[in-house]
Amino acid sequence: MSTTTVHVRGSARHEPIPEEEPQQSCWCSGRPARQWAQSPEEPATAAEPRVSLDETKEQPGGATVAAGPAAVQPPKWLRAQGVRRIMGEFRAVSEALASSPSSMGALRSVWLPSDNDVNVWRMELSGFDADVPAGVQLNADLDLLADLTAGTHGAHIIMEAVFPANYPAAPFFLRVVSPRMVMYTGHVTAGGSICIEALTNSGTPGAWQSSFTFEGIVNTVVQNMLHTEVVDIRTASGPGGKTGPLRVNLGRPFEYGGPAMEYSPEAAAAAFQRGMLHHAKHGW
Repeated sequence: MSTTTVHVRGSARHEPIPEEEPQQSCWCSGRPARQWAQSPEEPATAAEPRVSLDETKEQPGGATVAAGPAAVQPPKWLRAQGVRRIMGEFRAVSEALASSPSSMGALRSVWLPSDNDVNVWRMELSGFDADVPAGVQLNADLDLLADLTAGTHGAHIIMEAVFPANYPAAPFFLRVVSPRMVMYTGHVTAGGSICIEALTNSGTPGAWQSSFTFEGIVNTVVQNMLHTEVVDIRTASGPGGKTGPLRVNLGRPFEYGGPAMEYSPEAAAAAFQRGMLHHAKHGW
């Protein structure tokens, strides 16, 4: 099995994030992945695999299906489970990026940190949509981050996906590794985990479905990073703040060791669980 080796830049130290998730206000529901309609310029949705972009039509609810004999048949991995499904998606995403680096929007590369564990992927995101003010601002934040760290952390976001053994019966866990983000912006929790309904097994209308794909979910996550309603947040004991489009935490550069400091897996998992408790009580 061939993999692309990429070295994560920046500090490898971890520190826990003490702040709690919001006790009121639905700030991180996001749009269910299946609601993002496919257009000729966009990658496939989470609910559907890639099909011929010349032979598609939009269905109620935003799904896109084949409309003619030229349509490409769904890939075999879409019917697989466990490791076969995980590696099928990994190869599909890797090959798509290799043939057309900008084919998946801000997603630039994906790799396996360890050849011994195919269930853990890492990815690099950069070059967010410059036609959207939030994309312009996030790109500027990342450029400034690279300057502040003298290039030890590039102008990109490193994320990690951890797939369960029974995937796609259950969703993968998605988190930001680095840099540090302004809390509550872009659907990123205080611990770095991604909080959207489509990445939960909550049983709610927008929750995970086994037909969702990694590519479609990442597309949804990137859209939610840039298109987030501004809402005041209050917590039981934390400082609170405001939601909004994703921003790098550059205002307090020495907080938690600096903006390039990695989030720990433990902090991400704890923050995600707090978010689930919040939404179980208040809904999405």
